Amino acid sequence: MMGLCLHPKYGGWFAIRGCIVLKDLHCPDLPRLDPIDILTAPVDQMKALELFNFHWRDSRFRDVVSVEERYSKDQQLYFNTPPGQRKHILADIRKKYSAQLGSP
Repeated sequence: MMGLCLHPKYGGWFAIRGCIVLKDLHCPDLPRLDPIDILTAPVDQMKALELFNFHWRDSRFRDVVSVEERYSKDQQLYFNTPPGQRKHILADIRKKYSAQLGSP
């Protein structure tokens, strides 16, 4: 099973897009913070992992904790669409929000 990132404010996410390695940068005094363990019960951890690994497209894994802000339906549609097919979704979203804001 693949692991899951859970943010205490925004819930589940998995778009870790990159990492920069600076070989010659050393920060021995940089404080190391332990991660916040927001799911402590093993049954809750397993449920979150199962939702993420087997049902990630429906986004339920994002809400295994109470969240302050969640992805909109438009964002979920965009993220659940293969990249090569997103152009029309972006056009529809642009039209929708342009109309709401009174822009062309």
